[in-house]
Amino acid sequence: MALNGMLPDSSLRETVIGGRLTKSAARDADSLALAFASKFYRSLRATDTYRTLASQQRLYQPPPVGKGPGLAAVPGTSNHGWGLAVDFASNINRFGSTEHEWMRANAGRYGWQHPYWARQGGGREEAWHWERSGRARVRHTINRPRGRSLGLGSSGPEVRQLQRDLNKIYAKRGIEIADDGDFGMGTYALVRRFQRARGYFLRNGVVGKWTKSAIARAVKAA
Repeated sequence: MALNGMLPDSSLRETVIGGRLTKSAARDADSLALAFASKFYRSLRATDTYRTLASQQRLYQPPPVGKGPGLAAVPGTSNHGWGLAVDFASNINRFGSTEHEWMRANAGRYGWQHPYWARQGGGREEAWHWERSGRARVRHTINRPRGRSLGLGSSGPEVRQLQRDLNKIYAKRGIEIADDGDFGMGTYALVRRFQRARGYFLRNGVVGKWTKSAIARAVKAA
């Protein structure tokens, strides 16, 4: 039987937000990340996901080694140790921010909740800490590139040019993504938006030859 903070690697999966969670939680985190990117056109990021027992023990120690008992759960009791909790960045970690308010309104649809104790006035306020509720009502599939296609995880000059082309297409609508050469969730969401606007049946966020040709035509017309 697996213990808190001692889960087997086979039960965990990498997520697009960074770090590992249980397979079902990772699936819901990926789905949430796509919804976030579709709203804000940038990647959703985590600062902490699954924690081993050893890392939780270090975190529980007083500063400067860890955060201390007042800010860290007793080792063996944290939902991070079950791979079911995420500490988010991406401005979700600020009460009252647009991103935090969006999470409050939408996270539940994707199987995530802000526990009562972490809310404002909850006793131990942590805007960044969210846990899987296991009641996802919406799920999105994140597709990966194949062959010479561009998609999540791609990087380099071709991706940078793609990002610049998308920015040119959507400049009049006030949408802009970073042209950093890394195909992240923001780029993924904007490609999906482009495919949807063109009536593509396959809106997979992957830039193959057909999407690439359509983007080239749209750039000339922009």
